[in-house]
Amino acid sequence: MDFNMVRSIIKENSIFRGLNQAQLGILLMTAKRIEVPSEEQPYTKGDESDGTFILIVSGKVNAISESGQIMQEFGAGEVLGEVGVLSPQKKRTVTVRTTQPTVALEWRFQDIEKNVPELVKTLKELAWKRICKLE
Repeated sequence: MDFNMVRSIIKENSIFRGLNQAQLGILLMTAKRIEVPSEEQPYTKGDESDGTFILIVSGKVNAISESGQIMQEFGAGEVLGEVGVLSPQKKRTVTVRTTQPTVALEWRFQDIEKNVPELVKTLKELAWKRICKLE
């Protein structure tokens, strides 16, 4: 994975914009790279969130309703999984299926709280926007 491309994707996402270079460096050092083949479900509604969320680096995924309808498509530069991490139940709130091979960076929320607490507020704001959109 190209380090400069990943840094660029992180910096382009609005939730990371206010972070300085040291904080971006910490994010990159604490991220786990994951690869998900096409047509896999990295998140299934109701599953434990395990305290993790992702930033898509490449590929595309669809949020799928319980009836199987595509609710929204997500691609490079978008964050997923924050709602499940921040909800009191700590469960995934939607099923996500890849539509092509997807590479993402995964973080543990407790690491973000400890190392980049400035990011917590923006993750909560993103989660709230998504919750309101679902209702």
